[in-house]
Amino acid sequence: LKIWDILISYLKDLQTYLSGDNMLLVFTGGFATHVHTNGAYDTEDLDCKVYPLTDESGERLKTDSNIKKNCFNFFNSRRDEILEKLKKIDSEIQEVKVSFFQRELAGDVIKIALEINRPFTDSKGLWKPKTLKAVCDIGFWKDGAILDVIQQTSGKDGTNYRNSSMTRWIPLLENPYDSKIPLLSKKYIVAEKIVLLDKDLGIMFNTPENIDYKKKHWEEQINKLSNYLKGGKRKRKKRKTKKRKYKKRT
Repeated sequence: LKIWDILISYLKDLQTYLSGDNMLLVFTGGFATHVHTNGAYDTEDLDCKVYPLTDESGERLKTDSNIKKNCFNFFNSRRDEILEKLKKIDSEIQEVKVSFFQRELAGDVIKIALEINRPFTDSKGLWKPKTLKAVCDIGFWKDGAILDVIQQTSGKDGTNYRNSSMTRWIPLLENPYDSKIPLLSKKYIVAEKIVLLDKDLGIMFNTPENIDYKKKHWEEQINKLSNYLKGGKRKRKKRKTKKRKYKKRT
């Protein structure tokens, strides 16, 4: 049992909760890549995003402040309950932290982190008495601009990166993880990371600092997923069969 197994069980409950507001939770980024590559892409945290569906008249709903507040409260009100379960996996976990951040370019996000009673030395060489481990990001659909850019650039060959004509703002999805939460498709993730790494297009959706921080991970996701889009890592060689020689009957 992993830490994320506990968190995924709550994300499934969140999916059920969001369905009442016609919202859809989708696994994205590193975790979706991890699942698509059968673990070849390594990650320790969960990435997901809330997308709006439509109302009764077919109009797109909004991921407004109430939806974000409800998602935050969903996890914040269950911190003690989650902590109790996580301590059975790692007794050094001391606290579950749930935070909300407003981001102008990348869109708002809820971050779930664990405070662990385990000292470490950070990248600057500073000793810290406790570890703060990020375990889950829940983002929110903003405006669909990046999907439009992907469709205009990567979709020139006729590839459709949209999930359906009814929900054109939702990217192409693949089979749900554990029958509950859908995944961004492999080809969409590759196209998205190519746009985010483009020196002219990437700054429309992320700060230069965030791009530098995530560049290595995005490049690895592209490489790992590209192998699977081609049909897997290895191609089996066909065995050469020797032709049998038969004696002529006399």
